[in-house]
Amino acid sequence: MPFVIHPWLLTLQEVLTEINIHALGAPPIRLRVSLHIGPLPDTGDEFGGNGTVRNDTHRLLDSRPVKAVLASSKENVTQVAAILSDRCYQDAVASGYTGRHPDHFIEVPATVEGRRFAQRAWIHVPLPSGPLHDARASGDAADKGLGAAGGPGGGERPHGSEGGRVSNRAPNGNINTGTVHGSQRVTVTSHRRDT
Repeated sequence: MPFVIHPWLLTLQEVLTEINIHALGAPPIRLRVSLHIGPLPDTGDEFGGNGTVRNDTHRLLDSRPVKAVLASSKENVTQVAAILSDRCYQDAVASGYTGRHPDHFIEVPATVEGRRFAQRAWIHVPLPSGPLHDARASGDAADKGLGAAGGPGGGERPHGSEGGRVSNRAPNGNINTGTVHGSQRVTVTSHRRDT
């Protein structure tokens, strides 16, 4: 799951940007992504895999916050908006196994119009633009209803950046290094604890 969150979501953003640049007048392809973790039953028939986790994943994808973020962003910049279940966020991000700092995620109440569904969730936009990006850059995150955690992007200098080289170390997992202009390397570390 950590690698699905990062770098896969960013890679998806980059691939869609490249496709949209060469689409020659076609409307851009933009995606909402939902991520969730949990068991699903294997019934061995066409209903295999149906269950609460799959249903919740679909509800997250159809929830108001992720739709609003993608709709309010610039279609020539932001191609991907992701929403993570709280379990996904806690297991992969908050516990330090992904190469993204928790400040790259915005806590939201995920609700779906016409459905009895409400869950704590987390928005992540690999390349923000529009109001989400503007609020971070101007420091108005709380005034725009983005919460104290703010959101991804903005004018922050990445942790460990020096002269265009960026290094982002997650406490329990990935180490992402690379340059601002390209080339990224992800290293997985394991920690051994003697007791």
